[in-house]
Amino acid sequence: MIGISAYGVYVPLYRLKLSEIAKATGGFAPPGEKAIANFDEDAVTIATEAALNCIYSVDGMDRSGIDGLYLATTTSPFKEKQTSVTIATALDLPREITTLDSFGSLRCGTNALSSALDAVKAESAGKVMVTTSDCRMAYPESPLEQLFGDAGAAFLIGSDDVAVEVEGRFSIADEITDLWRRDEDRFVHAWEDRFNLVEGFQRVVNESIKTAAIKMNIDLTALNKIIYYAPNAKAHMGMAKSLGLNYKTQVQNPLFDTVGNVGAASPFLQLAAALDGAKPGDRILMASYGNGSDVFLLKVTDLIKKIRRENGVKKLIGSKKMISNYHKYLQLRNLVETEPTRQPEINPPATMMWREQEGILRFHCSKCNKCGNLQYPIQRICSECFNKDDFETVRLSDQRATVYLSTIDTLGYGAESSPTWAIADMPGGLRVKLQVADCNTVEEIPPGTELETTFRKFGRDGDVPVYFWKLRLSR
Repeated sequence: MIGISAYGVYVPLYRLKLSEIAKATGGFAPPGEKAIANFDEDAVTIATEAALNCIYSVDGMDRSGIDGLYLATTTSPFKEKQTSVTIATALDLPREITTLDSFGSLRCGTNALSSALDAVKAESAGKVMVTTSDCRMAYPESPLEQLFGDAGAAFLIGSDDVAVEVEGRFSIADEITDLWRRDEDRFVHAWEDRFNLVEGFQRVVNESIKTAAIKMNIDLTALNKIIYYAPNAKAHMGMAKSLGLNYKTQVQNPLFDTVGNVGAASPFLQLAAALDGAKPGDRILMASYGNGSDVFLLKVTDLIKKIRRENGVKKLIGSKKMISNYHKYLQLRNLVETEPTRQPEINPPATMMWREQEGILRFHCSKCNKCGNLQYPIQRICSECFNKDDFETVRLSDQRATVYLSTIDTLGYGAESSPTWAIADMPGGLRVKLQVADCNTVEEIPPGTELETTFRKFGRDGDVPVYFWKLRLSR
């Protein structure tokens, strides 16, 4: 049996009401809101957070048993650099794994899922983590701007302890140019809406689901949940009607009015939401879209109850902060020019980032083998007993911290203005100074507040994003 043995999701804390976009642009104001990545978040950090939540969904998961890490996104910060390696390093996975970046299509997530299933089936890998995310950019004041949201989801694929069995698969490829983004483009381009919907989404997804049902010998109306990508809510409802489905009971909520259209991660986020409420024996069909379609027939097993955690889709959607206005949203997206910070820029060279990656990306500290003293950053000489080059490293990314004191830096400007810092105590007597993400005032984190770690962008070295660990309030 091959399938899903763990899953996790991540939805950024910040939300923007769609009415704020309409208020600023003079357009129609639809109901709802969408999730917005903070200035220090991108597709890499969101995919990392989803993968971490996937790992945490199983008590005591052995990270050394993960043989592959596949990243699927259309919004990687690099066009020539494998970002799945960055994520694997941040997750503290072993170096002896297979990494893969899947991109270039909205169905890159299900492409990666198919590759992971094939790897496990061929026994070239025992367990593969597939993590998806997207932070697509739409032209300001365009119809797509109200649709696009940011989020991610991750699934661990294996043949042991399977909570969701993959019973069947079907794929078709289809040549069409409906949505695209060229190498030099920052924003998504779209052809005429009717053409995109009728000759793109409707034709392809309808064909793929109906053909899959015939080949797999299943009755669509007998399935417990059906999940499929759709560009918007109207198209989503129209597809259910064309397939003869009961929209209220069978079709999974696409989360357009709470998170938005999250691109390649959309089917995976919907699947995670469906699994949050699924029962053993439920059968689910999931279909993607993007120059074709991939369809999967899934069956929930009794083990589903063991991998659910409190930080599911519903909880993360409910945990939020509202962006006050459209201008603030433009700031977070770097779409308006603001005064840069007056502090010296942090530009760590690539050589240092490579040399210190165990402390920076894996977030390890040193533990003296003689007296047990913990130090961060990693030090060769113990500050307590002066023992030299005799230490082991300890992972901090899965530890919580308690605020000793905090301060806010009022010298910064722009989207990164007034960063909040905390001196916090971690288990084992370690005290660290780290920036606090998604926090605007020290009143939010008084002494004694418990914080958790989060993987974020910390700055830029020229045109290269720099990633590091911060703290945040528990969600």
